Amino acid sequence: MEIKASSRYLHEVKVPLRYLQVLSGFAAIVCYLLIVLGAVVRVTGSGEGCPGWPLCYGVTPLWRLHSVIEYTHRVLAGALTLLIVLTALAVWIGDHRLPLLRITANLAVVLLVIQ
Repeated sequence: MEIKASSRYLHEVKVPLRYLQVLSGFAAIVCYLLIVLGAVVRVTGSGEGCPGWPLCYGVTPLWRLHSVIEYTHRVLAGALTLLIVLTALAVWIGDHRLPLLRITANLAVVLLVIQ
C-alpha cells in the first residue's frame, strides 16, 4: 500500500478491516492495562511519584517504586492515545462504508480530548 503525499489521493487508500481489528484490539488491551495500572497508582499512593511533566524530576524516572509506577502509567496513556488516533485515522482515510465504524472512531477521539 503506497500513500501519496497529496490529500486528494487519500480516497484511493484502502485500509483493510483486519488492520482496524488489530489496532482496536491492541487499544482495548492497553486501555485495560491502563485502568489496572491507574488503580495501582491510586492504591500505592504513587500519584506524586513524578512531580514534573512530562518527565520525572526533569529526566526519565528515578528508580524509585512510586516514580516507576507513575511514569509507566504516563507511558501507557501515551501509547493508548497513539493507538486511538491511529485507529481513527485508519477509519477516516480508509474506504469503509460502515457508519457505526465512523461513529465510534469519532466518539473515541472526542472522548480522548474530553478526558
